[in-house]
Amino acid sequence: MSHLHVSEHLRVEGRLAPLTLGCLERLGAAGDALGAPVYLVGGPVRDLLLGSPLLDIDIAVEGDAGAFACELATPGADIAAHPEFNSATVGCLDGSRIDIAGARRETYEQPGALPTVSPADITEDLRRRDFTVNAMALALSGSHRWALIDPHRGYEHLRAGVLAVLHARSFVDDPTRIVRAARFAARMCLRAEPSTQCWLREAIADGALSTVSSERMLTELRYLLVEPTAAEALGLLADWGALEPLGLPDPRPRADVLRALLVARRRLSVTGIDALVPAMLAVLPEAPRVADWVSTRPLTAQERVDAQQAAAMVLAAPEALFSTGVKSSTLHLVLEDIAPAGLMAAWAAHGAPVRANIERYALQLAHVRSDICGDDLIRAGFEAGPGFKSALRAALAAKLDCGADAAEQLEAALALLRAGARPGQPGGRRE
Repeated sequence: MSHLHVSEHLRVEGRLAPLTLGCLERLGAAGDALGAPVYLVGGPVRDLLLGSPLLDIDIAVEGDAGAFACELATPGADIAAHPEFNSATVGCLDGSRIDIAGARRETYEQPGALPTVSPADITEDLRRRDFTVNAMALALSGSHRWALIDPHRGYEHLRAGVLAVLHARSFVDDPTRIVRAARFAARMCLRAEPSTQCWLREAIADGALSTVSSERMLTELRYLLVEPTAAEALGLLADWGALEPLGLPDPRPRADVLRALLVARRRLSVTGIDALVPAMLAVLPEAPRVADWVSTRPLTAQERVDAQQAAAMVLAAPEALFSTGVKSSTLHLVLEDIAPAGLMAAWAAHGAPVRANIERYALQLAHVRSDICGDDLIRAGFEAGPGFKSALRAALAAKLDCGADAAEQLEAALALLRAGARPGQPGGRRE
């Protein structure tokens, strides 16, 4: 390992939780057993240096990733090997996941294309990374254990608040790095150094964003929108001129609403990322352009429906949401068919009464169900039919508004059926 650019040896004990430290020690021992150098790489090394918790463990091994995964795994662990990519994933018994890849070099046959990969050492592997702050490794095995491998001055740039690519063609080779640049710059308060910013703007001006598939770009946008600093990242993309080629309007006039969208996601306990793109599209300015964007991008069918619904909630939310003291049953009625994207967008776009009502629905009412069903109405002597829907809604309203128990809910449903259905008709009493 004399070829390594060893920056310094880290004292990791105080930087890592005991469980994480133990995991890294096991990784190093597995590498020693196979005679294969093993490294923690990329974002986890950056986060370690920043003092942030390690949410992911990304490993590069100079050798066979599948064999390394088998050496590492404990009995009962789940191993998913991908020999064609020389990569593997180990699912640990505690629910954590370790991503393992063979160290590799990448070459790009044409701009925007996926790279061709071949085996390499860690120095070559770091050279293919997107930014210097992500081009560091921590040795986990051998005599250089806990050595920081930093051939591109990533730690220096991290401390100085600088975002830098590794070469002039970086944004041309992979234009998704333009979106990632905004994401990382906003998240870590980094500024693109002059050459990087020049290369970035040149790539945009030369049409680099049109060389990458819409699917890949949409994936990067989803990752960006999860960030607490998503509004700032979108603002950077607008400043660089990157949103126009993507068909998106300048979000800066609605930056406060975009920030509120992330607050809404947290306040409403929305999990996953599926709601983020539809909700973002709904709160952006220039709705006609957004509608065109929805129709021409590879969104899922559900995302298309959710984006249209969310836009409607921004432009014309149900009148009941603007009032205080609204019955629980009314809130349930007007919001039960609204997807999380619509709830988030309406919360972000409107004022206090709307926000309070949406939170009340999402956190207290959305999961409430009636304690009776259609079979109970049939046993009471009524024919199944369209009237059952209203009757069961009456039962739910009694529970939501009055705390009715099952017997009281049944009586509320039967009262509606008795009042509105004739014998022998669907929804009416059997003769």
